[in-house]
Amino acid sequence: MLAVPALAEEGRVDQVEALEIEAETLELEMQFVATGDEDARLLNTTIEYGLSDWIQIGFEIEAQSEDGEALIVESIAPQAKIIFIDPSSAQVGIGLQASAEIDTHGEGIGTEVFLIAEHRRPDYAMVGNLVFQTEPGNFDEVSLSYAARGDRRLSQWVAIGLELGGGIAGEGRSSHFAGPVLGLFLAEDGPAVELGVFAPLTEAAPGWQMRLKIDLEF
Repeated sequence: MLAVPALAEEGRVDQVEALEIEAETLELEMQFVATGDEDARLLNTTIEYGLSDWIQIGFEIEAQSEDGEALIVESIAPQAKIIFIDPSSAQVGIGLQASAEIDTHGEGIGTEVFLIAEHRRPDYAMVGNLVFQTEPGNFDEVSLSYAARGDRRLSQWVAIGLELGGGIAGEGRSSHFAGPVLGLFLAEDGPAVELGVFAPLTEAAPGWQMRLKIDLEF
């Protein structure tokens, strides 16, 4: 099933993991987000490894740019994900992903915690996320955001989805967006490509956004 996006800094869409872990499997994800306002771009590269069917570790490298300038690595974040209730064996699965965001400009370390709930069936899934975030070097500044998504598998090779997200408190507050997502599975156990287009629902949202994601497993 496709991964789920959530609200990133400044109201941009970003990557959030669903409750899916494969033991002894290395996963590489690359996602590129382009925002209409200020020609802003975001490139996230995530590498994860499943230690078991319920715990996964990895790290994420985030690069950003504004006003069409070159991408600059802003942070490196080691992370871990734990599944408490498996959605494949329960009506609603529950999990948590936590990361420590190390600022590459020496601003310190921030935190990001995702509470994940997922309802999954063979041909569709629904996922909800609540995201708590503190800024590097400032644990008093807390952001709270949400995301929700539904995906439908049309065939072995194609899936469609609808997602929305927004900020509740802190950075990105009152920034809400929604849009469709198309997933293409190029082989049974091969790479997957996802394209999403998101419209702003409020004036605080950063204009139209586009996300391209590539997912590889080894």
